[in-house]
Amino acid sequence: MKTRSALLYQYLLSAGVIGKSEEDIARAKAQYRRLYKKAWKAKHRPRKELRIEVTLKQLADIKVKAASANMRHTTFARSILLLSLNEPLPLFHRDTLLQVLQYISMASIQITRSNPNRIQILRLVQQAEAALLQYLDQLP
Repeated sequence: MKTRSALLYQYLLSAGVIGKSEEDIARAKAQYRRLYKKAWKAKHRPRKELRIEVTLKQLADIKVKAASANMRHTTFARSILLLSLNEPLPLFHRDTLLQVLQYISMASIQITRSNPNRIQILRLVQQAEAALLQYLDQLP
């Protein structure tokens, strides 16, 4: 019996078909080929990687949440990310919020200059400004 592959020969040895009938060897070779193809497909399956960077505190928080869900932190992060694809999440950009804050500040300045009797409007704009500042301080 000739084999061109050392791995095939090792498989035939481990299967215990060396020295048996040609039919047994042919069946073992076919089984080896099926296993080989399956392993090759799994190895060459297209996979994409996504790497993110978090701070140590954020990682600790993720690990705590993952532990409460009885999951590994990487599996937890992946599942949360994939779940967010189905539902639109409100993502706010820090630069956009800073621009809104700037507009509110400019509006409050204009209100005090043009009409000092509109104290109530000024208070509301200042409250909005304070709330926006507080929100921005909580963002990473």
